[in-house]
Amino acid sequence: MISEFGVMLVLGLTGFLALGIPEAISRSWSRVWMAIPVGTFIYMAMALLSVLILGRLSVPVALTATGAVALAAASRMAVLRRWTGRDLVKASTLALSVLAVVALSREIPLTRLTEDSMQNLFLSFEFQMPNALPAIPKAPLLARQIGLPSLHALSSLTDLRYIPSLGPLFGMSTVAVFVWFSLRPTTRSPHRLWLVMMAIAFLLASNRFLYSWFYVNSHIQMAAYVLLGLIAAWLAVCGSEAWASVSGISLAAMLLFRPDSPALVALLMVVIASTRPSENVARRIALPPVAVAILWIGFVLFRYSEYAGDFSLASPVFGGLVSVIVGAVALLSVSWKFTHRLAEYYGVILLAGMAVALAAAIIADPATAWNSLAATLQNSIEGFWYLTWWIMAMLIPVAIVVHRIPRGRLWTQAVVGMGILFWLLPLIRDGAYRVGPGDSGVRILIHFLPAFVTFLVLAADSRASYDSSGFSARARKAAISARVTGTSGQ
Repeated sequence: MISEFGVMLVLGLTGFLALGIPEAISRSWSRVWMAIPVGTFIYMAMALLSVLILGRLSVPVALTATGAVALAAASRMAVLRRWTGRDLVKASTLALSVLAVVALSREIPLTRLTEDSMQNLFLSFEFQMPNALPAIPKAPLLARQIGLPSLHALSSLTDLRYIPSLGPLFGMSTVAVFVWFSLRPTTRSPHRLWLVMMAIAFLLASNRFLYSWFYVNSHIQMAAYVLLGLIAAWLAVCGSEAWASVSGISLAAMLLFRPDSPALVALLMVVIASTRPSENVARRIALPPVAVAILWIGFVLFRYSEYAGDFSLASPVFGGLVSVIVGAVALLSVSWKFTHRLAEYYGVILLAGMAVALAAAIIADPATAWNSLAATLQNSIEGFWYLTWWIMAMLIPVAIVVHRIPRGRLWTQAVVGMGILFWLLPLIRDGAYRVGPGDSGVRILIHFLPAFVTFLVLAADSRASYDSSGFSARARKAAISARVTGTSGQ
């Protein structure tokens, strides 16, 4: 247990220290709750570089490089004179939280393994072999990616063959980030605490979401990064530009977990572009996904995985690389003179295009569309979601219509876009969703749930705040921007 605690603490402290460099974030308690996702991304980036440079994943090298990043961040904080007594309190809270999760994960064995889990664990060993990339089977490399295998490869430093605390740590981070963000003093709603408590109960009562904490697969990691990417992007476009880097690395991290991630990352970048962020925000969000896409998809998957060398937009490898680059170009183009005004409509154009593509795909393959719909409706109960998505299906359309969230198109277009993408995926891959808790459609919904619930809380709170305080939309927007950039978010 001690070795696992030490490994996970290195990841957490790396993220904690890296988040201490931007002044707007260094004062916030969010550093504690975001530390694991951010530190994990830094480690995965080092693991990817290890594979590219050494030809295999060297866990000691990757973890040492991660520790070097932590030391560099600590030194930078010292130069900037960011160290305070509260940093020690926050770091201690992080360490105790990691210790508690690791200890409970060892004492209460809730880990769940399936055939997919075993493929991830097999890859974690195969990545560490000499000349790993040519030897790894091509199909699993594309299907499982490097993210989760590289993380469970850390088990080579422990007494187990996987990291049982990995999922629970990401689950804890997801819920904690949601609570921190939802309880920020940015509105005057008297009912916000009760609203957030009900939302937490709803999340934890969602069987599949809670199950994903203990299931060795990439779903809880995807859920964490989708939520963090949207929250950080919204804070950045509302005025606190330091959050843009957090959004950028969250989008980049998604690319290392699933083969369908490029489509989601491209969608989110275009949606962020429709808010017309500043040039600095756009650049800091767009560049990390592009760098990871080039290194991972371009240099690894395009050479060694299934569909290697296939220059076709229908290829999940080449098409994914193109999607990320197009999304990044759309985001960067908001500062170009001849596209600045058009950028406001990027999201609408994309959603309309996706809707047309969905309609065309349904006409071309009605059987797959019908089978996916029937399976999804049945899975809303038999896939162990129970009433979760029936409730969401009723609340989300209402929230989209009545919300008064500043820069709200970032949330509404992201929610609608993810909904359309969910129905597009089985038609693109020529394989319908199926009935059962192991269906990919059931598991993809895990990625979206925390972000969707966060949107519902924002929408409800924005309406209640407006009605109870009498704020005008402009005054509320100014108040929120001021508080986002101020000290009230600590």
